[in-house]
Amino acid sequence: MLFKLLILGVAVYFGFSFFRKNKGKLLGKNDDGETGAVDLVKDPVCNTFVEKNSPYKVKYYDRIYFFCSPGCRDTFIEQMKKRR
Repeated sequence: MLFKLLILGVAVYFGFSFFRKNKGKLLGKNDDGETGAVDLVKDPVCNTFVEKNSPYKVKYYDRIYFFCSPGCRDTFIEQMKKRR
């Protein structure tokens, strides 16, 4: 009986440590423990949210504006030209 409890305890320990080690991979974490979250910013033209790594961006004075498409970027540039 004691031997069976010992075997069960060892099996539970290894099972727990296995699932605890892989828990981060199930949650989408990378090797550093960080999640794969992405920073989002609002497109000032069409008000959609885009990632900060968007290739469509414009630096206007000291601020960087991000856009969902080249069309929104061009519209923003035209609006800024009219304000001058």
